[in-house]
Amino acid sequence: MGDFYEMFYEDAEIGSQVLGIVLTARNKGENSMPMAGIPAKAIDTYLTKLLSKGYKVAICEQLTDPRESSGLVDRDVIRIITPGTLTEEGVLEAKHNNYLLSIHLGAKQIGLAWADISTGQFMIHEVPKQYLSDEIARIAPAECLLAEESRDALVGITHDTCTLEKCLQLQHIAITVKPKWYFHPVTGKETLERHFQPGALESFETLKLENACAAAGALLLYVQETQKTQLSNFERIELYNSNETMFLDQATRHCLEIQRNMKEGGRQGTFLAMLDRTCTSMGARLLTAWTSAPLKECSKIQARQVSIQELLQHKESLTKIRNHLEGVQDIERLCSKIAYQRANAKDLLALKNSLFLVPQLLQLIQTYTSPLIQQISQECIAMDQIAELLERAIQPDPKPSIKEGGIIKDGYHPQLDELRQLQTSGTQWMQTFERKEIERTGIPTLKVGYTSVFGYYIEITHAHGHKVPQNYIRKQTLKNAERYITAELKEYEDKVLSAEEKIKALEYHLFIEVRDQIAKALDGLQK
Repeated sequence: MGDFYEMFYEDAEIGSQVLGIVLTARNKGENSMPMAGIPAKAIDTYLTKLLSKGYKVAICEQLTDPRESSGLVDRDVIRIITPGTLTEEGVLEAKHNNYLLSIHLGAKQIGLAWADISTGQFMIHEVPKQYLSDEIARIAPAECLLAEESRDALVGITHDTCTLEKCLQLQHIAITVKPKWYFHPVTGKETLERHFQPGALESFETLKLENACAAAGALLLYVQETQKTQLSNFERIELYNSNETMFLDQATRHCLEIQRNMKEGGRQGTFLAMLDRTCTSMGARLLTAWTSAPLKECSKIQARQVSIQELLQHKESLTKIRNHLEGVQDIERLCSKIAYQRANAKDLLALKNSLFLVPQLLQLIQTYTSPLIQQISQECIAMDQIAELLERAIQPDPKPSIKEGGIIKDGYHPQLDELRQLQTSGTQWMQTFERKEIERTGIPTLKVGYTSVFGYYIEITHAHGHKVPQNYIRKQTLKNAERYITAELKEYEDKVLSAEEKIKALEYHLFIEVRDQIAKALDGLQK
């Protein structure tokens, strides 16, 4: 509501306690309505607190411009935020994936599907029941989706079994329970085929994995339900190949402190923290995935080693590569913000600056001969057209809001340039109009001015009141002067004020056009 998110009734009482904000009320007495609010621009801080306490947050916003609405402004829930469906950079851990895990208990195998909606990664797998707790530890999801009847199922190795719900609680994973039909294999297959092309599913042999399909379908339904928009960043679904990687059980991960320490479950002092010298958050997340599931095939391990050795042998080139990488922003998560129509002008600017570094990085690695680096060189797309579009369109220092103007460059659109010219020529026009009126009226002290409250005016002191022309309309009385307006001045005022509104509306429209163009290239950007 305006610049604030407001909570009412029980939500306001809970929000007041959890967030430490003032609980007030609308109306007094018997019809008192408890309410509490937070500034919209500070939502990330408050989201973190609510989610950490196990709450989900429904975001409700104005759907129409209040100035164009008669009566109450239309509002609706535009999104539901849960621990596993976050896209906000201020809340997410940059160096860790934020996985939503879906579990379907089959008769013999357990179907798993996990996705990070902030990056577009979507994986499926099937495991025997006794390895489920170890798989949950490997994936380390923020939230888990399961059917009601699955809560009390026993999981884990025979001598250390516990219920699935208890297993998730011990690992501090948020639990979301859904009806049984969510996980029906037929429903799952139909949901996946609606989103992905059937051929894409067959290429990963997912149709043979009935339990994994059921879990994946439930996950996709849940994300559609919470995000309330197209999931265009889910371009592909991948089958996790457990044969290529080493199996590490939950106890081993815990004792070796691979990714989280024993003390408080943080990153400090872990094996991963010691290894991680990556330059980007995308690289850090990839390294996290590699340490979570180490390779066990000699040929693949050696291929990595050969590439690393070649990089280390060319230290000057390696330094330049690292310097360039340090300027690359989180393209994976920027792509998801674009897909969910949440990216602002600063996000597009970050994408542009990152894309401009790609050709330079490719040039640096062209001389390398190791197969993995050669593969990167051949498969990486520079996306020059997207970078050039953003260079032409987006201001170098844009405003954070996409509805307040100040985000589109001069020269990008002729109509926008005309409107801006009209807006900025106000001072010159006022001086010309003032000079003309002084000559016409013979009043040397006549002044033309502007205030945000009263708009444009002509000011004449009382001493020259007898010279005021008949076409002047009195607007405001001051102590020593009167202020007037004329039809010509009023017409210009309307033109300038409407120009400001038109500029904001046109910039918003142009920005959405640019963002939609980039959304069509998400597959290339993700690659």
